[in-house]
Amino acid sequence: GINEFRGAKKRQMIVRDIELSNEQQCEIQSDVLLYEDILNDRMLPSALHVPNRDECINVFKYLKNAPDGVVYALHITDRLGISYVKLRLITDVFTELGFIKGTWNTPLQFNFTLLPQTEKRPLETSVLYNKLNVR
Repeated sequence: GINEFRGAKKRQMIVRDIELSNEQQCEIQSDVLLYEDILNDRMLPSALHVPNRDECINVFKYLKNAPDGVVYALHITDRLGISYVKLRLITDVFTELGFIKGTWNTPLQFNFTLLPQTEKRPLETSVLYNKLNVR
């Protein structure tokens, strides 16, 4: 919006700290546990959680355009139409392949750095990507 004070007009942005509802918090906690079970081979992933090539490309493009190397899971999942579990697995594949270096500071906030690419590394060279897509 525009803020006007003593004849001077300046742009303003109102930032609010919005908390998730209890239902959303439970859903995220459930997704985190599911992600950990799949990653640690305690559960086979369903097709809903297995990333395909196009989804990986879309996530990479999103990360590439993210300001300051910080993204929020719910923004990505809503914008790209992928599950939280799939997003976490994609970031793990990217980390394994050396595309990014990052950490999930909270289940919802991912801080990362895009790493310089000196050679082409197809998704199929990822152990995790292949493991997920074999099932």
